[in-house]
Amino acid sequence: MIRVVLDNLNTHTPAALYQTFPPEQARRILSKLEFHYTPKHGSW
Repeated sequence: MIRVVLDNLNTHTPAALYQTFPPEQARRILSKLEFHYTPKHGSW
């Protein structure tokens, strides 16, 4: 499992993989990823 930490940009979604890869390949990649989004209102 690969944990991916992302900000909340609207392009950072699993659906973006389906726009880039064929459906079978996108599903295979998504099965190995776990998304964790940063808080929308956080202090850096």
